[in-house]
Amino acid sequence: MDDSLLDAVRMARSHLADLVADGESADRLDDRLAGLLRRAAAGTDVTTELENALASEAIVRAWVADVRRDPELWPPDLRPGRRGAAYTALPGEPGPIGAPRYGCPHPDRDYYWFRRHVAQPIPECPTHRLRLVRG
Repeated sequence: MDDSLLDAVRMARSHLADLVADGESADRLDDRLAGLLRRAAAGTDVTTELENALASEAIVRAWVADVRRDPELWPPDLRPGRRGAAYTALPGEPGPIGAPRYGCPHPDRDYYWFRRHVAQPIPECPTHRLRLVRG
């Protein structure tokens, strides 16, 4: 089982509401991905099933592929250099954006989320209803 696929799918779950226009479709895909990640955590190879699930939403499949191409597995909107045209960098050496990753503490490890600013409250995992932890 490819860890980069699992990590990208875990991250995609927190972006589905932004990627999939229809909320019900996003919820159905999230449930399907959560179930597959649960099976992967139990040791089942679900690569083909994950790829089939992602194929149901082309934009999500493209987003996951984009994350997997990045050597650091960063979501596209958080990578250094991915800013709007009006952005002007501060002088000095550029570095990665300080967006810490949080994940579900449950052994399934089926949900990742990035905190974009300190005022953003840390959510719960939608699967296990546990508060996400940094790391």
